[in-house]
Amino acid sequence: SVKSAAETLIQTLRENILASQMQFDNEKNEINKATSLQMLYDRTCIAISCTQQHVSESRDPQMIRAFKLHSGEQKKCILDKFECKKKTLQETVRENSSKLTSLKQQETSIDQEIQSLEEKICLLEKQRSGLQLSQHSVRATIDTCETQRHELEQSKNMSLTAIANQVDKVDDTYHDLLQRTQHIESLQEIVNAKTAGFEKDFDDWNADELVSWIKLVGGEEFEGEEEFFDQIRNKCIDGKQLREMNSLVFELLGLDDEHQRILLRNISRIAKRECEASRNLCGLCAKN
Repeated sequence: SVKSAAETLIQTLRENILASQMQFDNEKNEINKATSLQMLYDRTCIAISCTQQHVSESRDPQMIRAFKLHSGEQKKCILDKFECKKKTLQETVRENSSKLTSLKQQETSIDQEIQSLEEKICLLEKQRSGLQLSQHSVRATIDTCETQRHELEQSKNMSLTAIANQVDKVDDTYHDLLQRTQHIESLQEIVNAKTAGFEKDFDDWNADELVSWIKLVGGEEFEGEEEFFDQIRNKCIDGKQLREMNSLVFELLGLDDEHQRILLRNISRIAKRECEASRNLCGLCAKN
């Protein structure tokens, strides 16, 4: 918009200068006309002088009077026209000089404005170049972001597919583990039932059966206690002596406190179960 305004202003200035030039040419023509009139006046004066000299030489009084009257009127008429035209031309010259001065001032002002506008246009051109570079940079950044977004979309879809596959695998593993857990629980129930049946006859255990029971209830805690198991076998400790076992006996056999607590808890458990079974049996006999 600034560039358009500058171009419009320059065009207007050119038109004003052209109009001033045409007006100046017209005034110049008028001055040329005035000069021609001056030359005509001078030639007329010369002709009148020559005629006056010729009349004077003729020494005819009547001719001299007629010549003086005619030449005086003609000279006065031409002089009046010349003075009027000269005055008009002088006024025109003054007006045009004033206009020319004003136009020159306007031209100077417009030149300054044009220079200022050209500087602004140059600055705007630089800014436009910078904006174009920025636009290219932004476009390149947008293209890069679009590429990255596309890659992320592909990666996301692949990740979602992989996650869905993993979820399916986890579901399959979960169902498999659930089935195994149910199977283990069933086996544990069978083991518990077998263990309960085995523990019911603990009075009949020999030393090896007692060792097997300790390994069963102790599990991994009693791994590496082979010396303790050997002493049970060597001393022929069996199920009948199980009720008499206490911390002191276990300590003499080389068992630590933690293992003692495990065995004493399980001995108390099976002894309590036997007492409850005896009470139930006695109650049944009393009812009968």
